Amino acid sequence: MIPRHKFNPPDEVHQRQMRSDVRRYTRASKESKLAQIIKDTTGFHPYLQRKYRGENQVIARQLFLVLLSRNTTTTYERIAGIIGMDHASVNASQKAIDARRDTDKQFRKLYEELETKTKKLYS
Repeated sequence: MIPRHKFNPPDEVHQRQMRSDVRRYTRASKESKLAQIIKDTTGFHPYLQRKYRGENQVIARQLFLVLLSRNTTTTYERIAGIIGMDHASVNASQKAIDARRDTDKQFRKLYEELETKTKKLYS
């Protein structure tokens, strides 16, 4: 067995240093609680499969971005950074969610349910 040098930290410390910004949001924060609420309601987790373009997964991500932007004072850049996107994704998500909410009655009911749960979480 080769001993580790004192300047060569264990792998778990190295991973923590590299991904400290991601781990901050995966703990029991309000963002992760909101993600869990969306997963329980829609069946899809907004953090997982970030590059997947299936409709249900995209809607879960968009709901996450919109609900976070409307119920917090966090900047669009930081909100989108949580799931690895840019600030324009938040704007596009808001337009898409508003359009779908205006045309689809079933989606409007889902959105209103999520919105009440989110307001309870952030109040």
